Amino acid sequence: MHTDGAWDEYKFQDIIADLLSLSLFQSMDLSSHGVSFTLHPLVRDWIRHRLSEKEYGQYAHQAIETLGLAMEQVNLDSITPAARKLIIANIDASINNAQQILASDEHTDCENLLVSLGWLAHCCVESGRYSTGRDLYKTLLDLRLSQQQPPDDLEHTSTAMNLVSVYNYLGFNAEVKSLCTRVVHDRETHLGQDHEKTQWALYGLATTEYYLQEYEQATKLFESLLKTQASQLPERRAYFVKTLSQLANVYRATKYFPLAQECYEFALMEWAKTLGPFHQTTLIALEGLAIMYRNLNRVDEATKLYAQILASHEALFGWEHPRTLRLATNYGIALIHQKEYHEAIQLLKKATDGFEILLGPSHPDTLWSKLHLSDGELVRDQKFNQALLHYGLQTASCYVISETKSRPAPEETGSKNHHGDDADTGLKYIASSTTSQPTWEEIRCKMREKAELKFKPYSSWNELNSVFDSSGANDIRKRFGDAEAI
Repeated sequence: MHTDGAWDEYKFQDIIADLLSLSLFQSMDLSSHGVSFTLHPLVRDWIRHRLSEKEYGQYAHQAIETLGLAMEQVNLDSITPAARKLIIANIDASINNAQQILASDEHTDCENLLVSLGWLAHCCVESGRYSTGRDLYKTLLDLRLSQQQPPDDLEHTSTAMNLVSVYNYLGFNAEVKSLCTRVVHDRETHLGQDHEKTQWALYGLATTEYYLQEYEQATKLFESLLKTQASQLPERRAYFVKTLSQLANVYRATKYFPLAQECYEFALMEWAKTLGPFHQTTLIALEGLAIMYRNLNRVDEATKLYAQILASHEALFGWEHPRTLRLATNYGIALIHQKEYHEAIQLLKKATDGFEILLGPSHPDTLWSKLHLSDGELVRDQKFNQALLHYGLQTASCYVISETKSRPAPEETGSKNHHGDDADTGLKYIASSTTSQPTWEEIRCKMREKAELKFKPYSSWNELNSVFDSSGANDIRKRFGDAEAI
């Protein structure tokens, strides 16, 4: 395949084309990313039947390692939705072929396999395949815990924190809080409070509190974490901005809008400079700012931002990703306020259908989108007061959706436990929730009970000064770098 030591892509494509003409391959696709192909089913089955069980396991093992190594090199923010689908299809096939070796302890000492599983799980989560990512992280955590490691080896806690993130995405926030608290304790004990990994665990705990709408506790955690990271600037610059961006979400949720805007704009300038204006992290912060504008009834500004971000999300993720669907829902809400009912209802229907397929009918995001679709239709048909939609209903939504987010995820039965009781490690195996969920009519009834015009903005703080006590926001700006230079 090589000419003078260099890879000959054209020669490789010619060989693939020859095999396709012989019907050994079923399909072949050329793109800017290279050539992809699939074996003919008869050829694939013939190869499988010629392999012994041991050989099959070895090849399945090698396939996961090869794919994991490839995923480590792939920038998921620069590939097309079609390329994502191809990657996910290969991950699904590799995991399906490796079920037997993943269910045994035979390969737990192979660090390359475990690292590769982590990369495959990461790719699934970033592509919106949360359930697949959860299953891979749970398998990886199982394998990590089966290793005989000294007490201060905390590699398993990294996997646990990734699992926490996935369960937050899936809406199971209450159960993972105890897991996250335990990881924070272990890392503080062995690594110290100021260690980078400890801070990352604290960030995960604060984010979980935010998802649970425990805003007071989330604010305390984020502000404390921000102070620590501010003292470590400029080394921890990226962590500082990430925490600042998430703190902006908490301020927005608690209606400290001047603070939220300050945080969003500060984070946006940094992300745009370091990651680019179309990076998903920049777009997420921009979406938070758009949501705040909508909450302030600055709907025209919000709508312009939503249109810009949605176009980028469509190109980056496609419509089979929860991030695109969340953005479409927010955009649809803003359009309702502008009385653009036709386009708004279309977006909300598309988002609701997508959520039901990707996350299930009882996921908080599905209920949230479905709620606004229903009320958007009522507003369109002049059966519902639009002022109530903007003020009381948004407040009521927080209460009801928080009930679904607080649903527990019961422990999985039959999981491997190599360390005896869960109390020894603090790591629980969390399964999909089997608890009963409220019906749509029950949720609607609760929404109407709570939808009262009791919106009262909190008094604003003096920008970021109170966050950093006597040091003040201006000192943080100097430490972080002059705002004009960002």
